[in-house]
Amino acid sequence: MQQNSATKFLIDQITNGQLVWVPLEKHYDTVLLGCPDNVRSFPIVAGKKEFRAALLDKFPEEAIAIDKYLSMLAVSWLYTY
Repeated sequence: MQQNSATKFLIDQITNGQLVWVPLEKHYDTVLLGCPDNVRSFPIVAGKKEFRAALLDKFPEEAIAIDKYLSMLAVSWLYTY
């Protein structure tokens, strides 16, 4: 959970700060797209810089769109980027 995120703040308030947050593993999930005989995998990684780098690795021609997406996440109350 991001240290200064609104979600973390709310959960800390609800639990009176008793919930212990454990950092995610670097590669904590994978998105699979396609048919079983033609699957493309996309790693979901922890860390802002690492997440951006993983997206750029899979979509190098989409750097502008990726940065716009990450900027949109930054204004979201769910994610502090």
